[in-house]
Amino acid sequence: MKKYILIFCILSVFCTSCIWELGDKDRRPTQRGKEVHECWFSITDFVLNSSVQTAFYLNAWLAADSLDRIAIEDQYFPYQRIRVDEDGNYQIYKGEQLIGIINTHQTLLSDIGSAWEVIYRHDDLMSKYGFLCSGMTVSCVENGCWEIASDWLVDQEDHYQLLGDTLSWNLRLTAAATPMKLSETPYQLEGNGTLCLGYAVLNYQIDTPIQQAANQWGHLDWTGGQVSLTAKMYQREDVEVGAEYIGNGQVRIDYKGIKEDWDLE
Repeated sequence: MKKYILIFCILSVFCTSCIWELGDKDRRPTQRGKEVHECWFSITDFVLNSSVQTAFYLNAWLAADSLDRIAIEDQYFPYQRIRVDEDGNYQIYKGEQLIGIINTHQTLLSDIGSAWEVIYRHDDLMSKYGFLCSGMTVSCVENGCWEIASDWLVDQEDHYQLLGDTLSWNLRLTAAATPMKLSETPYQLEGNGTLCLGYAVLNYQIDTPIQQAANQWGHLDWTGGQVSLTAKMYQREDVEVGAEYIGNGQVRIDYKGIKEDWDLE
């Protein structure tokens, strides 16, 4: 799979600048805390609704018969083609461009013990975030439970760089059944890790499982749960943030003892 490594979307330029922006006097008291949370939330949104979502779409396609495969392709891969390379990896093309590679190891994501390697490219995110792809392993550890993990990063020149303990992305997703469309599936998230954001490091710990409500809009709709975030940068004070998801598309940010509600963005 290494020959296919593209880029892990760590939003470096965008996130580092917003975390350490001191801001104007009219900024709200929890503005910096909100911006730290935005970075983590944006990365999580990208990972779940692109790479992980594509894995579950492919899983449904593999489990279907020939007629249902056509329906799945029409609905979930309308502008894409699925091909298999000489190593058995599933390649996803958009036009002539290779945008994703998934190594299923000839298993389904509903199989306990399965571990899929997933790499997915998003050129439309390049202009906004500076980075455009994610790579990870999605593993079924028990019925209705999947672990999502990554410990590598590649820059936009496609240079491979192992980061070891510097980067440790971990989520555990639990649902009543194997999802097809994540936004339409109630599930909960647990996990912790450390992300590199350019010159900053962001530690996260989900203290109370995050609850995702089913919705038809295709985005994260967290109605419960809490996460603690600590952003660190050389010769700057740490930024410690608490975030509680209170439903109705809002998050309660706790920064320096002050709590304010914000819209999830």
